[in-house]
Amino acid sequence: MRWLRSMNHRDETDALNQFWDEVVRRSPATPLTRDPIPAELGAIVRQLHAEQDARQERPAYADRQLAALLSHHREAQSMNTYPLRNSDIRSVPFASTTGRMSGHNRRRGWIPALSAGAAIAILLAVMLALAIFANLFGDRNSHPIILAPSTPTTQASPSPAATASLVWTYTGEGDNKLANSTTGTIAPDGSIWVVDGANARIQILNPDGSLKQKFGIVGRRDGQFLFDMGPGYAGEAAVNSDGSFYVAEAGNQRVQKFTPNGKFLASWSGASTPIQVFSLLIGVSIDPDGNVWTADESANMISKFTSDGRFLLAIDGIDTAQHPEPFTDLGTLGFNPDGQLLVADGRGEIQVFDLNGKYLKAIPLVDANGDPIHAGYDVSADSSGRMYVPDPESKSVYVYDANGTLLLTWIGPGPETSLDPWSVVADADGNMYVVDVSASVVYKVHINF
Repeated sequence: MRWLRSMNHRDETDALNQFWDEVVRRSPATPLTRDPIPAELGAIVRQLHAEQDARQERPAYADRQLAALLSHHREAQSMNTYPLRNSDIRSVPFASTTGRMSGHNRRRGWIPALSAGAAIAILLAVMLALAIFANLFGDRNSHPIILAPSTPTTQASPSPAATASLVWTYTGEGDNKLANSTTGTIAPDGSIWVVDGANARIQILNPDGSLKQKFGIVGRRDGQFLFDMGPGYAGEAAVNSDGSFYVAEAGNQRVQKFTPNGKFLASWSGASTPIQVFSLLIGVSIDPDGNVWTADESANMISKFTSDGRFLLAIDGIDTAQHPEPFTDLGTLGFNPDGQLLVADGRGEIQVFDLNGKYLKAIPLVDANGDPIHAGYDVSADSSGRMYVPDPESKSVYVYDANGTLLLTWIGPGPETSLDPWSVVADADGNMYVVDVSASVVYKVHINF
């Protein structure tokens, strides 16, 4: 019936010819020759359906009415009479479900003068009536016969739990241009600290996206940085509540501590840890107690230190009392508002530990289709416990609530952008900062939860 409703917008002759082709195509009998159908008949059908629409109803047997109109017209042609007129609409009989014609047709003596076209129309009307009868009263488990092609519909997706809008984009200009930027960190004063990997420095941005400060030069001495790990760049900065900060360098395999004004204080290379030396140090974070946690991707080990670098404990996954399975591909670390450690290592879940290194639980991560997130190597959390996971494989950033329910999927500022997110952090005002390593760009995105 959707096809019939569209007749008002197409040429009547072409529309009815298409209907006739559809009847012949769907008929189990041998294909029949289509007779020309005048535009006047199309006008009659259109008027009939307009009246039905005006009554806001569509009878179940409207298709049989059309078949009867076709039959009546071909009968008139076979008897050398005029085609149907608009005034004849009320007199057009419905084809019965038994295939018998009305008394109006019997009185006209149509049998002796029946033409091949009229016979075809009557046959099709009977077939249509029987099909409807079988559909209404036959086996309820069988599929109904559809005369006109059906149009598939797509159910609307549930409304997203959050929406995102781009606030600003930072790439730097001239001497400040980012190159192989890796991670971002939000300091207690709201500034955003970005590791500028290829330039061996830290760039500090204001919340409005302007450059506040930069510091660092390439080298291996105290106060110098080397984020180059050979095939790429890795490292992170973490800022304490008193303004002191720590920088982890993959190239120099160490953690350096600085005063709030950038004066070097100390460094350590993991000599006291079970692996004796950091091999691929990519992440550093500070817990609510002021202790320093590091993530070594190559050794798949998390280590905890005091603020001055004294080793406290390690989580390597080998001891099943600590963790049921070894880590596979560690990324940066995060802490939720409850002070628990959040770990993502690409296994499609967030693993949660207490500050003593005890394994608590795993939170599965899925995308909007319910498929696991396999490349979520990094995680951070905001003050409400929402978790932010960048996934380079799907080129998306996923935002979850504290229980792992997906709230938002962000794929970049526009369809022309191919996102390659390395890390993401969020402030207390509903903004997240996404660091794209391939494009060397930082995005500030506001989220309405």
